[in-house]
Amino acid sequence: MKLGEVRDVVREHVGRDKLAEPILDWCLQRGLREIEKHDNFYWMEANQLFQVIADQQEYRFNSNLEGGLNIPNFKSPELLVVSDRTATDPTWDEVVGPEMIQDVKLNFAETAEGKPAFWSLREDVDDPSILLWPPKPDQAYRGQLYYYQWTSLPASTLSDAHEVLRRWPEALIYLATEQAMIL
Repeated sequence: MKLGEVRDVVREHVGRDKLAEPILDWCLQRGLREIEKHDNFYWMEANQLFQVIADQQEYRFNSNLEGGLNIPNFKSPELLVVSDRTATDPTWDEVVGPEMIQDVKLNFAETAEGKPAFWSLREDVDDPSILLWPPKPDQAYRGQLYYYQWTSLPASTLSDAHEVLRRWPEALIYLATEQAMIL
């Protein structure tokens, strides 16, 4: 079902004169978010290559700066792997995690060096980040994070480019209508 058709059905349920365009868009986005809260679905899968920098432990999700991952819609992690950056045919090794910071921190000195073996997710700040253990990588590595991200509906009302619009438009209609009724 196209996004425009979903919008029309929601308007019919709530009332054509009750929802301004920005509020209708907000209700549809909130409906999609409610669907995506229930699980990590296949359309939410993503991965990010990044450089693990020698002597740097923390990698922020929302940063474009060196050592930042630039992942603004991060939902939850799946897998982290690293490989030697200088190898022509790299072998990827899984980094165990995410582990609790308080559990892993006890096993490493603040100056411990080595290949990343564990990782933790720091979510207690506005900009979540990954912490690698040992805290100082001994050299530069290639890293790849597999994760789930929040998605958004297409900008065009003539599009059905989102998996929810193609397979479960009724769920989106129900949840968007619910959000509109609450307003």
